[in-house]
Amino acid sequence: MKPLEIFYMHPPATSGTYACASNDVDASAESLDWTSGLSLTGSVILYCEALAKDIYVRFGSTQTTATTSKNGRALKADSVGAYFHVDPVAHRYIDHIASASGGTLKVFVVSQMVNRRDM
Repeated sequence: MKPLEIFYMHPPATSGTYACASNDVDASAESLDWTSGLSLTGSVILYCEALAKDIYVRFGSTQTTATTSKNGRALKADSVGAYFHVDPVAHRYIDHIASASGGTLKVFVVSQMVNRRDM
């Protein structure tokens, strides 16, 4: 039986693990290493939000610029974002593209997963 995983929701911070990062996005696909500068162990809950323009995202272990509006997960502009349970190694990069120039992708770690046996 898999052990129970518990997580605590953290608000965005100005620095450290829970700092909110943002990336200007346009109609050309690009890749963001959201783990840069972070020391993470185990999986995390990641929050992503689109500002000004719809943004389409995919996660991967390597950088790619192949995301389109047809194969990416849609984040609607200026509305509630999406939470993802991701592995910092397997999902290190967020490949993303906006519906048009002028969008911003906001990303932050909401929680690091804690195995109940480790508490």
